[in-house]
Amino acid sequence: MKTRITALVAIVVLLSLVLLVGCAKPNKELFYGTFTNESISPPKTVHAPGVFKDYAKISDTTPTVQGPEQIIDFWKDSDGNVWFKTKAIWNGEKFQMLEKISKSGAVLEVVANPGTEFDSKSFPTKLDPTVSFYRIYNRAEK
Repeated sequence: MKTRITALVAIVVLLSLVLLVGCAKPNKELFYGTFTNESISPPKTVHAPGVFKDYAKISDTTPTVQGPEQIIDFWKDSDGNVWFKTKAIWNGEKFQMLEKISKSGAVLEVVANPGTEFDSKSFPTKLDPTVSFYRIYNRAEK
């Protein structure tokens, strides 16, 4: 009887640890979707695995620019926001970006470092709303 109880407790503890570790990992899938903001250019951007698409108008169905995009690294901060280091090619120019998706998944903030060679030292280190390549979007309704 004592062995069964010990085994049961060990299983419960192990399952709890697995669940806790699983919940602590950031959700890479949060990065994918449609994000909009009518007051900036481009007003609509769509992220899908391996590609981004930017649109001249929110209502447009044909992108004005699209290109390859790759997630290099991602993590979750202590507030539950998910951060991404990404690289993309936009109209032939290389960009390295730091992107944050809010804990709720509703807000995307992006700061880009354009015209750089792809290397770990060229990623922006913080979100700075005062730089020209800063954008903030809201996730579009599905």
